[in-house]
Order: sequence, then structure tokens, then C-alpha cells
Amino acid sequence: MRHNIQNGRLYPNPDYEGRQHIDIPEGVTDLGYQVFFGLSELETVTLPQSLRKFGYQDFYRCEKLREIHIPDGVTWISEEAFHDCRSLRSVEIPDSVQDMHRMVFGGCVSLESVKLPARLKRLPELTFSGCTSLRSVEIPPEVTVIDDRAFQSCSALTELTVPEKVGSIGFHVFRGCTALRILRIPASLKECCKCGLETCTALETIELYGELPPKELPVSEWLAELAFDPRSNAGERLLAENRITPEMLDTSPKELYLNSIFQLRCSTAPFFSMQYQIVPLLCRAADRQTLNAELTGILPGNQIALVFSKFKQYISRLPAHP
Repeated sequence: MRHNIQNGRLYPNPDYEGRQHIDIPEGVTDLGYQVFFGLSELETVTLPQSLRKFGYQDFYRCEKLREIHIPDGVTWISEEAFHDCRSLRSVEIPDSVQDMHRMVFGGCVSLESVKLPARLKRLPELTFSGCTSLRSVEIPPEVTVIDDRAFQSCSALTELTVPEKVGSIGFHVFRGCTALRILRIPASLKECCKCGLETCTALETIELYGELPPKELPVSEWLAELAFDPRSNAGERLLAENRITPEMLDTSPKELYLNSIFQLRCSTAPFFSMQYQIVPLLCRAADRQTLNAELTGILPGNQIALVFSKFKQYISRLPAHP
């Protein structure tokens, strides 16, 4: 079999068409873009120990590819490298891999298990999107970010633990995980933006584990949302550690979040005794102009400016005018 190799990089080759097995020789360090793209008969590939990089869409739509052994020494797996490899059942990614890019396993509908590299820092966007047979995956402990839709439509996934170093969970990460029953999330998580839990119809337990953020910080918006979720222990944890009062759980997630800010940042303010008048105004404010007008009815001008200062991050998200 002929190969198209230039300076250690392997390029697409018409000789690969129709083959069930391809053996790549030693000396190849880099798979170029779309090397095996759409090879519908390809079932197995032998890769050399010299390999260091997978290119863009290298095995895209290799629908009969059953297995892949990624050599130890590979450091880079590019976008959509195994996208729509519909027969691929399991993959072990060596710990030498430091960078993975978006949608590496998107649409791998037969994929049941994956071993991710220990040094991975970020789980990219759409990594396992549409992996409808994926039942379990261990996210490496060094991961700090789970990007948008990383597990979207993983409809066989039943249990998942988010590592303690994760600070951010992206948009719709768990959307369509309809078999997910148990989700463990670190209490130190800083951001979890519309992650799709409302679509996890089998979800029974959302376990908040680890230490809560320092008491000098207000309760985050995502944690306030979780405090009102009956599947979660977040409200119980916040009460037990004196981060909130029982009255706060009789309000709403937004009011709990704003009350937490008020108690921390306004304890010496002249309007501190007016917490339960000011916070509802903040909560229902549709824009900054209307908020200013409503506060004018209960506070002098210099105190209104102080309110805007204490709640700057929240108020800045409101439109300026109706």
C-alpha cells in the first residue's frame, strides 16, 4: 500500500478507499486534515508509536471503525477527529494527550466507555454530544472547565461526578441526558449557566460535595437556583453552614442571591434595616431607570447611588431604559 507522507505528516490517499484495515508506518508524527475522512469500509487502523498529533476530522464518518488504539506519546487530538464513528465502542486516550478539541467523539452512537487523559484541563465543547450509548465516564481530576454541550444527548449516561477543580460548567452541558440519575457537583463551582438539568427527567439526586466558597463571598446565582431544587442538598448545606436564613428559602432563587449580597455588602449601610424593601425592588426591576425611580420613593439620592454600587454586577445587566 502506498502512503502520502511528507516531512512526517500523513496526507489523504485514494489508495485507502474500500480498505478494511490500514497500517500506518513508523516515522509518521502527524495525521494531516481528513486523512481517513468518510472511509465507510474501514474497520481497524494500526497507528505508529511515532505519532504525536491527530488532525481535523481524521476519522470523520468512518462508520465501521470498531476500535482505535491511540499510541502513548500523542499530545494533540484535533476537532471532530472521530465524529460519527458510529461503530466505535470504547476508547482509551493515553495520559500523554494534553489538548483535545471540540466534538472529538460527537455522534459516536455506539461508544459505551472512554478513558480520558489524566492531565486534561478542559473538556471541550460537544465532546460527547450524541453519544447515546455512553453509560459512564470519569472526568479527570485536573479538569477546570466543562464547555458547552459536552454531554448533550448522552441519553444512556446514568451517573456523573464533576471534579472538585471544575470552576465552570457551560451551556446545555447535560441537555438531553434523560437517563442521568445521580449528579455530583463541587460546592466550590463558580458558574453553571443553563446547563440543561431541566431535561434530565430521570434525575433523582444532585449531590453538592466539598467545601462551600468562603463566607466572605455571597451565594452564587447557580447555587441559589440549586437551593430550591428538591433533588439537591444545597439548601440544607447552606442552612447548616449559616450561609442563608430559613426565611430566604421562602423567597425565590433570585431573591436568595440578592439577599445574600445584601447581608454581606450592606451590613454597615444606612439602609441595612430596609433589606426586605430594597431586595424585592431589585428582584422585579426590569431596567435601571425604573429601579432608580422606585428607590427614590424610599431612599435619598446618595443612598440610591450606594445601592447601585453594592449591586453593580447585577444592576449592570439590566437595560438602561424601559
